[in-house]
Amino acid sequence: MKSSIRYATAGLTLLGAGIVVHNFTARPPEPITEPPGIPVRAPLPSPEGRAPAPSFANERQAIAMTLAAHGNAQQIQPSFFTDLIRSMEKSGFGREAARQVAVALAKNPNLDTIAALTVAGSLQGYLATTKEELDAALAELVSYIEQPDKHASWVNERFRILRPDVEALIGDKVRAGNYVAAERLMEEGLLHRFNPSLAAKIFVPRLPIGPL
Repeated sequence: MKSSIRYATAGLTLLGAGIVVHNFTARPPEPITEPPGIPVRAPLPSPEGRAPAPSFANERQAIAMTLAAHGNAQQIQPSFFTDLIRSMEKSGFGREAARQVAVALAKNPNLDTIAALTVAGSLQGYLATTKEELDAALAELVSYIEQPDKHASWVNERFRILRPDVEALIGDKVRAGNYVAAERLMEEGLLHRFNPSLAAKIFVPRLPIGPL
């Protein structure tokens, strides 16, 4: 968990001036409190006809209750998800869409902060590539991370995000019981494909993870 928090902190960027992650060329000098912005191709408006989005305080309380309902084994603070909502809004998601994503991530006890950042950071590019509906895209990205060995071959065939040796390494890590390492390999592959700027801020640079 400490490792997860360290990587998540490294991925946070300041958006107060309206700058999204694609505009950064270097890592921020100090840890900050807001998740990174998600690059935008087309805004995602809030669904029409729904009740107004809750206030920030109520939003935070609702997320805290969601985390408490499954025990919050990952020890994620509610503020992580409320900050994620704000960041997604600034990056072009409608408020209800951003809240829907954050709540869905908070409901899943298997996702740590890196997994949540990967899903949120990959979502816009994934939607543009697959033309999926938001719910379907969200479920697919989560499933790739939760079961990286099961989906590695299919994901690689569809998006070519993993080198053959990395795909094999995912299976090796799962067989050895190192599920977190397998998930990190999948997360890195997804971000390199759908949000390379964010991938560079979260993961230590190394040889390309995708195919040559």
